[in-house]
Amino acid sequence: MHAYRKGVSPIRFKREGGTGQSAGGDAFFRGAMPQPRVEAGLSQTEFGERCGFYQTYLSRIENGQANPTLNAMDVIASALGMTIYELWEYVRLTSKD
Repeated sequence: MHAYRKGVSPIRFKREGGTGQSAGGDAFFRGAMPQPRVEAGLSQTEFGERCGFYQTYLSRIENGQANPTLNAMDVIASALGMTIYELWEYVRLTSKD
């Protein structure tokens, strides 16, 4: 069983030399992802219910152990009341790298 939303096929893109699977070490959302969820006053469990994702999947995204698909990013952005473009900009501006 996948950690993704039921009935939604994930979109995966292969990186040069990669398999398209989550790599963990280069996770885009690492460190920045919990902030908007916490600012919205949501626990991972509550946010997972809002998104239709398992809490464990959201935890892996927030800890940099999973890279969400574009579909997942869109769902996460919508649950935060943002567009996917606003979410990317938020993460870019708040990332620690």
